[in-house]
Amino acid sequence: MSELPRPLGVALDCDGLLVDTEKLWSIAEGEVFARRGWDYSDDIKAHFIGTTLEWTVSTMAELFGEPGAEPQLRQEITTRVAEVIAAQAEPMPGALALVSSLAGKVPMVVVSNSERHLVELALGRTGLRGAIDAILAGDEVEHGKPAPDLYLKAGELLGHQPSELLAFEDSLVGVQAAQAAGIPVVGVPTIEQDGFAPDFRFGSLADPVLQAWAAAL
Repeated sequence: MSELPRPLGVALDCDGLLVDTEKLWSIAEGEVFARRGWDYSDDIKAHFIGTTLEWTVSTMAELFGEPGAEPQLRQEITTRVAEVIAAQAEPMPGALALVSSLAGKVPMVVVSNSERHLVELALGRTGLRGAIDAILAGDEVEHGKPAPDLYLKAGELLGHQPSELLAFEDSLVGVQAAQAAGIPVVGVPTIEQDGFAPDFRFGSLADPVLQAWAAAL
């Protein structure tokens, strides 16, 4: 693995990267499946990780044979996930230390497919919000990840070229979005997904190499 760069700005995913919310989304989505007599297996879960809410509810409506049920499914999921985030969300290992080390050295923007109110809730609950300079949410762009829109907007917001930034992602669609925008990406996978190929890979944000890099910037 080559040496990590010294970026002029950092863009970080939220769910599964900074905050341990993927399992909380799984609770909400699993309940939606269970109410319809479906098993929410690991294979199905892997299918949804990192995707947009629009894609999620559209796919669920098709799976369940419920055409037109997308608004109801969206409400079911977001209401429940907000409840579990507010009660259970915790920072991912190393997240607080990494963000604390980067704060004041490079601007940080959280780039998430989730709706803004859920991102704000997760970051606020875990004590990460104060160190983050800005948030870009999935309900604020036309196309969420894996499209590059969120990351291109992050570059504009930070005022730097994509190659001058560094992204942090935990999902396949997140890595694809950052790379499509021309931004090198650190991958910290939540689960193994075929095709997951970041420019740099770590098992956790708590990795000593990653933490030392942040401290030395």
